[in-house]
Amino acid sequence: MAASSRSKPNLWHMALSKLPEEKQVALRSGFGSSEKSDVHALTAVVTQVRQRALLERWKIKSHHGEVAV
Repeated sequence: MAASSRSKPNLWHMALSKLPEEKQVALRSGFGSSEKSDVHALTAVVTQVRQRALLERWKIKSHHGEVAV
């Protein structure tokens, strides 16, 4: 069996290319030149978005306590 001459596709770059242009620009501004820094930058963005979503989520108070919607 012969070894493939093609390199592995960069899945981060493939995913990035499927986003709208303005999101690509925003994410690229935090990316470095290596794949490792790409992962760290993406993790930081996801963490920020998650924290904002947790702060902004709706809550309903009932006799059982507070429930996040």
